[in-house]
Amino acid sequence: LLEGEALAVCLDLGEDDQKDYNEAKKKIIARLAPMSFVWLDNFQARRLRSVESLPMFVHTLKRLLGQAMPDVDEGTRRQLLRHQFLAGLPAVVSKQLRATE
Repeated sequence: LLEGEALAVCLDLGEDDQKDYNEAKKKIIARLAPMSFVWLDNFQARRLRSVESLPMFVHTLKRLLGQAMPDVDEGTRRQLLRHQFLAGLPAVVSKQLRATE
């Protein structure tokens, strides 16, 4: 039984999609999932937290980028991760690391 936004999405589906449970479920989930630009905003805003380890920070960046841009090629993915990793470090550290490039 659906209610709220999920019901509204279901009612907007075509008749064939409504009859096929798996197809309806897939389309409802896709419509209710955050849009990729929200994930990209989260990726770009992400900063290293004071109690967070570097490996955990990198893991979180990879996850957010994967959600925002699942089909991006590996070279672009590495560049974006590297850029956001440096941008997400404390300003003094980030500046020092960027100066050594």
